[in-house]
Amino acid sequence: MSTRQLLNTAMAAVVLLTVAAGGLVWNQSRSGADSRRQIEVAQKQQTIIQDLGRQVQALQQAEQREAVAAARRQVGRTVLAFDRNLAALDKGGLLLDDDGRDYPVHKVRGGKARQALDEALDTWRLTGPALANLAAGEFSVYSAAGKDAVQGLQDNTIVLMEQMGTIANALSAGLVARQALARLAGWATGLFAVMLVVLLWLRARVDRLGKSSTPDAASGSSATPRAAREQAVHIADALAAPEPDEAP
Repeated sequence: MSTRQLLNTAMAAVVLLTVAAGGLVWNQSRSGADSRRQIEVAQKQQTIIQDLGRQVQALQQAEQREAVAAARRQVGRTVLAFDRNLAALDKGGLLLDDDGRDYPVHKVRGGKARQALDEALDTWRLTGPALANLAAGEFSVYSAAGKDAVQGLQDNTIVLMEQMGTIANALSAGLVARQALARLAGWATGLFAVMLVVLLWLRARVDRLGKSSTPDAASGSSATPRAAREQAVHIADALAAPEPDEAP
């Protein structure tokens, strides 16, 4: 295999490595944005569950019908917000930001974050439906069912906050690892690009050397027969010359 062919093979390999490294950088950047949204939602859930505790307490303290109705509506909105966010983390979906615009949240997959999410789903199934019924006015906060709903929230508030915190921490750890991998892939992409430039320069130099050596070889091959002909002429002239007379 010639030098030029070796350089072409090396260039093809470097191009493939550069594309692969660049694709890895792009993929990690995209997945990093998805993870940041998931982390924001999980952290927001911790705030929501705290707000829900205060709102249920306000419902317990409300006396006037209007105040009770307003407290129920607020509890209902908060229960719905927590439920939607949890569903988005579980299966993926669209949520609304503070400006009322939709943004996608991808499903949490695998690892410690998924395990904590499954546990949070089980905890919420024991807590959320009763609170939703309380907010809808199915029973009074002072009834047996209402007291059970309030007690369930009190028992599970810390549990839910810890579970959502575990999700956020696990996702953050994964995000840090992906960012480190993306930086490494970025450095590799730059290195491969430099290697490609060097290989291109080497191939161009090999091409120039090959072209410059061709005329020299041609002139050398044409000079050899000419010299042979000239030598043959000299030999023929020497043979044809008359011999000198011998002395008497």
